[in-house]
Amino acid sequence: VDAAGNPDRIVTIAGTGVCGQSGDGGQATAAQLGNDLYIRTDAGGVLYVSDGDRVRRISPGQPGDGSIDGNADELITTYAGGGTEMPGPTPVPATSLALGKALGSAPSAGGDLYVAFRDGILRVDASGQASRVRQTGQGAYGPVGDSVALLSNGELAWGTSGCRWSSPYPDRQCFGRVNRLTKGSDGFVNGSADETESPIAGYRDWAELPLTMPPAPPRNSNGDGHGLSARLQTPASLVPLPNGSFVVVDAENGLLRLVGSLTGGTTNTAPYADAGLSYAVNVNDTAIL
Repeated sequence: VDAAGNPDRIVTIAGTGVCGQSGDGGQATAAQLGNDLYIRTDAGGVLYVSDGDRVRRISPGQPGDGSIDGNADELITTYAGGGTEMPGPTPVPATSLALGKALGSAPSAGGDLYVAFRDGILRVDASGQASRVRQTGQGAYGPVGDSVALLSNGELAWGTSGCRWSSPYPDRQCFGRVNRLTKGSDGFVNGSADETESPIAGYRDWAELPLTMPPAPPRNSNGDGHGLSARLQTPASLVPLPNGSFVVVDAENGLLRLVGSLTGGTTNTAPYADAGLSYAVNVNDTAIL
């Protein structure tokens, strides 16, 4: 119900009800979409839809409208992916790239769009040029998962998870983790050599997993407190907050968890109520709040 007491309405803003990928360049409500979608909006109201092997862009209608509400002047185009070239560190037109499967995305205030895909994280700049800033298998902290977020301090965060089988079958040891990639000396996350990667929540590597774990998957939040001591299970979505914290969907645990940072280098594992703190350089300060 709106402020005037009128009942809310639901309207279709994109798609026809038939799965597909047709309709680029035309009205969004006349275009076909797939059935496995990830969406994100930027500050200008533009909607980015990760749709199969590409990211599609839906723009608000007439100037001054500022919102997407299913009008005929709201057009859909492919913004990244749908091509044949493999992503690499050298910028190329974003629509020439083959993404395999586009996942979560994160727009920046400067017009960049970061996209998680099966082989890493892509950066699409405001001119439509794209380059890979993180490759799955690169670094020490695991593959890229479905979620990616640009934090308020300009760092890039993403969720990752995985399992290894143990004996006796079908027991397995599973982990979930949120990692971050810091900005380089140029002030951006763009794949430069001086960008550093570190974990900020969840187990960091297999050596930190308990020796004895229950049959898989171990659905146990492991309590709140120190971020690197918490057990996350499939961090499925990240939502950054203006104060530097973010909310992570701890999917298989059935939890929404707030991740922030402490000050003073403490490693206390007790719950903390104050989330109004920005990230510290020391990753040991990170906590589940």
